[in-house]
Amino acid sequence: MIQSIPYAWGNQTCHLQLSTTVVAVNGNEIIPFEERDLDECVTGSDFLCRLQEFGMKATKQMSCIKKLIGGAPIKDLQQICKIDCHKKWRQS
Repeated sequence: MIQSIPYAWGNQTCHLQLSTTVVAVNGNEIIPFEERDLDECVTGSDFLCRLQEFGMKATKQMSCIKKLIGGAPIKDLQQICKIDCHKKWRQS
């Protein structure tokens, strides 16, 4: 599961905007799950889901997730990921 946690960047608070929060990783392949896909999962001690047999089209978001999972630095993520930033609010 991928969860976007806000982080400080300069004088801003930012977070990644991801429409996919659950993925399966098989080597270099990333398989995204949509909400309806999770209905097909069997929960318990093993979490089993039906996976699509065909490869997913490479998208900018999948490239972002791949870099994120690979531990890329923020500067690299900023080049490929959709990031939402807001100026920090300071209490006086």
